[in-house]
Amino acid sequence: MTTEIARQLIYAFSQGGRGGNPSFLIVSSGAPPDWAALAPAAQQLARTLACEVSHLHLGQQGTQLRFYVAAGELAFCGHGALAAAAWGLAHGQLQPGMQLHYAHGSVQIQQDADGAPALLEQAGALHELPLCAALSAQAGAMLGWPALPEASRLWLGGRQRAKALILLPAPADLRALVLQPALRDQFCLEHGVSGIYPMCFPAPGQVLARHFPLHAHELEDMATGNIAASVAALCGAPQVRISQGGPDCDQACLRVQTGADGGWLVGGACRFA
Repeated sequence: MTTEIARQLIYAFSQGGRGGNPSFLIVSSGAPPDWAALAPAAQQLARTLACEVSHLHLGQQGTQLRFYVAAGELAFCGHGALAAAAWGLAHGQLQPGMQLHYAHGSVQIQQDADGAPALLEQAGALHELPLCAALSAQAGAMLGWPALPEASRLWLGGRQRAKALILLPAPADLRALVLQPALRDQFCLEHGVSGIYPMCFPAPGQVLARHFPLHAHELEDMATGNIAASVAALCGAPQVRISQGGPDCDQACLRVQTGADGGWLVGGACRFA
């Protein structure tokens, strides 16, 4: 028998006592859940709460994780996985070094140098696209401009869910952009990515970023854990701080540092509502 033991709203990658990306966590134990039967209720909960829902199952055959949004199940969700790890570590149900198994893979729980929960992730491959005039105009249009600013760069890729990483010259560009959702969706579908990730590198080891997922209308994702390792590898510093969300990129903080086996520890504070 599967028994539900907890429900908790957790803001992953929070900025002290505020901000972060919400994940509503359901925790169960006992017999393995019937995931197909549970999915509709999780999707309805995600629709009602307007946030992602994670389900952590603590079983004798290992921990299992599933992630849901209103439209269906996600293959992986970085902030949802971190929220589950934070709850498990705080309640003594999980330990550093344990694996969290999701539908098509697993991720290892760790703690970073500050004792915050972290996940050991590998950076994904990125492919840079030369910014010809047509591509610059297409990418610029979805941000509300005639073209991307001069000296911008664009990569496609990532490990779990591919993104379009758009490097802009200055923080002011992130503040000034005006998302055009229909053009964003058109761009994502054409290039096979799940969202666009405008960013800039104001100083070594520092990243400012925003993320606009495919089919999310005008909604902005305030913290994007699944691309953080790839961004850190691109940034080229052993310790990277990603400040993300909103025009001033101040809604979430992701701390990324080199980890074991060539991986990256992607972590940050988690605020329990």
